[in-house]
Amino acid sequence: MPKRTVVAGTWQIETNNQATRAGESLDVTGVFSLDTKISTMTRIVTDFYNDAKASLAYTNIPPLFIFVAPEYYFKRTLTQRCLTKDERDRTRDAMSILAQSLPNLLLIPGTVAWRKPLDKKAHAKASERLERRLALDGAYTGARTLPKPSSGGMFGKSKVKADAAYNTAYLYMGTRIMKYHKMEDAGELAEEDEGAIFVPGDGNNVFTVASLRVGIEICADHQAHHLREKVDIHIVSSASVARRDEHVMAKDGGLYIRANTGDAEITKVDRTTTTPLAAAPNTVKTPQIADVGAMDEAFRRRWDTAKDLSKALFTNHPEQKKPKKQSIRELVRLAYGGKLTTAVTEVDTI
Repeated sequence: MPKRTVVAGTWQIETNNQATRAGESLDVTGVFSLDTKISTMTRIVTDFYNDAKASLAYTNIPPLFIFVAPEYYFKRTLTQRCLTKDERDRTRDAMSILAQSLPNLLLIPGTVAWRKPLDKKAHAKASERLERRLALDGAYTGARTLPKPSSGGMFGKSKVKADAAYNTAYLYMGTRIMKYHKMEDAGELAEEDEGAIFVPGDGNNVFTVASLRVGIEICADHQAHHLREKVDIHIVSSASVARRDEHVMAKDGGLYIRANTGDAEITKVDRTTTTPLAAAPNTVKTPQIADVGAMDEAFRRRWDTAKDLSKALFTNHPEQKKPKKQSIRELVRLAYGGKLTTAVTEVDTI
């Protein structure tokens, strides 16, 4: 079989609002605006792509670049995970534009928790999915019944506040957008997500991308083993789940990629060896800047760079907004609060 070079990157950053230390939340994404999260994701992915592309030499078949971020990256606040449908659409459009600008990139920028009014059409679809999930096994811990259909929902004018809530991983490749809705309710709704009910997905989680079969799970779905068929690349976007070796469905010679808030891994799978799940070749982890001094230094460097660039930019484009220290500080804290793991390896194509 022909082989395809795969360059994988997983971003480890705290997105779980339940993670605390000494009474303080460790969640570094919940405090930022949606625009900041979008712009930061754009920069992190672009830097990963450009750095990886510059370090590779190829002639005929270009490598497949894969970037994965943790679950809940795109959420509203520390205490409210669900975006509105319009906010979901804005996020999806921005990530689609990003993917289209970077050829041969499979982008999974975490997950989007979102909600929409549980009107008659949404109610019928949600009921079908809930019945399908309950038929799989009796271990489902989410709501087993749905409220009556609503014409408004939490963000509408209806007196009946009922929304359908989803936790969705979107996969972007060029102009193509694929999606997988989380199947397990592992406390999906946060404190201020009242008026919504979590709806499990339809279970479709395998896609063909660049002649490779790619399977995806979201956090607790990996524990529940919702990916059941062999794939070339098995991806997990998670807030807290650990790898379950017996649930890894990547074929021999394939990859298991997990982006998690606490750690990240890119694993080469080969069950014919004594180490069937080992770190992929050329795995590199960027150091995490955890102390305040290092983060302040990073901020100063970024601010100085922004000032230098702005001299020419705003002379020629006076309509542009000048950078503010606070926005730069937010970007630094968000970006440097994480860690990027990368690896370069080869996978057999179909």
